[in-house]
Amino acid sequence: MMVGKKFLAEKINVFLNPIYEFLTNYIIPIGVIRYYFIEVLYCFIFVLLIKFLHNREVKTFITSRNKIIFPRILLVALTFGVVIISLISIEIIYNQEAYIFNFKPLGFLELFIIGFFIIAIKTLFNELFFRGYLIQFCSVYVRKKWKIILLSSLLVISYKLFTDSIFDIHRVIYIVFVAIFFNILVFLGNGLEIALGVYFTNRFLALVFISESWYLPTSDALFVNSLHPAEMNILLNYYLPIVLHIIYVFVIIRTFKIKDWRERIGIDEILEYNFIKKIKNAIEISKK
Repeated sequence: MMVGKKFLAEKINVFLNPIYEFLTNYIIPIGVIRYYFIEVLYCFIFVLLIKFLHNREVKTFITSRNKIIFPRILLVALTFGVVIISLISIEIIYNQEAYIFNFKPLGFLELFIIGFFIIAIKTLFNELFFRGYLIQFCSVYVRKKWKIILLSSLLVISYKLFTDSIFDIHRVIYIVFVAIFFNILVFLGNGLEIALGVYFTNRFLALVFISESWYLPTSDALFVNSLHPAEMNILLNYYLPIVLHIIYVFVIIRTFKIKDWRERIGIDEILEYNFIKKIKNAIEISKK
């Protein structure tokens, strides 16, 4: 069986490698874009699976409404951009010696245009799978909203920690928070529109503003950062974003006039859920 799987994998690689090399060498020459290219391929495969395996329209994983609200995605992208640019500006000012101004007009324009479309497709895949697909998957097994948020977040966190090359307790806390944050946005908006806008803005601005010389191939972003995450300021890079993200949740609630936000994200369910009683019952059962 293992020989068969290995043979199949070799055949797939023989077919895909020439396509990948052609695209990355001639169509997508920017090194950092190649890093995202494999996820773009995943996106197309995933969309095909939704269409033919589940026999469902992609829209049904994006929103519970009759149509996708594109103005909402745009508004969120613009407003969250203020948060990201603020964080980037604070970081550059605080660590001026680690950032080199790297503006190259033609290279930056190429990065901006190609990066825009690549990140847009990556955003679609990421939110379709980690939010749309997993949340609906979890809702089959649990009914309470707060449990769905936690369970789907746990699956995302497990994947992120498994694939992350850096292990730090503060980074872990940040990853846990971000996973829950995005799921809350989905429930607040009754769809992926808000999460799509936030994720795209975060990734795209990070791509065009900062190139990490220690990790990915450097690109023609506005600044090159030589600072390793282990050398970064913990409060500035992990906990300040958490605070601003929490504030942004309430900005979303106020902007879209979500009066039943407590019900949407399961806070009322949590308040009604008697944790102490559940723990006591579990202890009594374990003693029997």
